[in-house]
Amino acid sequence: MDTINLHLDSDNELLFKVTVEGSREAETTCRLMLEKDDFSYMFTGGVSADGEVKVTIPTLKKNLTEGSYNAHLEVLVDDRIFVPLTFNANFTESVKVTAESITRTSKKSVGASAKIISSTQPKKTRVVSETKQPQNSKIDVSKLSKGQMRDLVRLLEKKSGK
Repeated sequence: MDTINLHLDSDNELLFKVTVEGSREAETTCRLMLEKDDFSYMFTGGVSADGEVKVTIPTLKKNLTEGSYNAHLEVLVDDRIFVPLTFNANFTESVKVTAESITRTSKKSVGASAKIISSTQPKKTRVVSETKQPQNSKIDVSKLSKGQMRDLVRLLEKKSGK
């Protein structure tokens, strides 16, 4: 049995060549039967003068699922039915490619920052006592503490006018 591939989501047009032999002319009509388990669909075909049968199967996406169905062509001559052709109709959906843009919004991260604009430091008051030493006297610097050294440097800066 032959298999014909058809699309579920578009119209399908089938052409058959039918020859009716007999002693007298008779009215001929054709139809295509599509069957599976407990249902069947019938599609009428138009017959041309030269014996071509054209059957259009509309979109069946809402009625059928993908798969194989039994089909046969019936030729009706007067009051008699002939089945000259049987085949499997394999229905599939057409391949479609779609593309769409995806916009992702970035979430702002939560955080905090700070910078110092101005600052004031409390002034430390330090009492520096000036002791007058004779001008020619020498001070042994190695015996001074760090605080005394600092005081001495500040005193010298103050005297020199810096």
